[in-house]
Amino acid sequence: MQQLDVLKQFSIHSSELITGVQCPHCGKFAMRRVYGTWRCDKCHEKSKEGHTLALVDYGLLIKPCITNQQLREFLHIASPDVTKKLLTAMKLSYVGETKGRVYDLTELLCKVTGIFQK
Repeated sequence: MQQLDVLKQFSIHSSELITGVQCPHCGKFAMRRVYGTWRCDKCHEKSKEGHTLALVDYGLLIKPCITNQQLREFLHIASPDVTKKLLTAMKLSYVGETKGRVYDLTELLCKVTGIFQK
């Protein structure tokens, strides 16, 4: 299946995207990772899996694979250890080791959206 470049199709630069984790309750992109959970700075709602939909957005809009550093930048997380734990817990397929590791998001995209096939 060929990857559709949505950003190019609509003349959107990746720097124009709102990044981070969107609160499922109020819709604001104001969630921060605090002690193993996502907490919204606006409405104080909590979510354990807020990063999952953000990863789906990344996979659909940017590309269906991601590195630890790209995920940190996209979710606004300072710690590589935190992102490693998130990625490991999701049991995503990957290639490479340490700094060169790239995680495959296609299984997640297929599971959540049903529109991607490996």
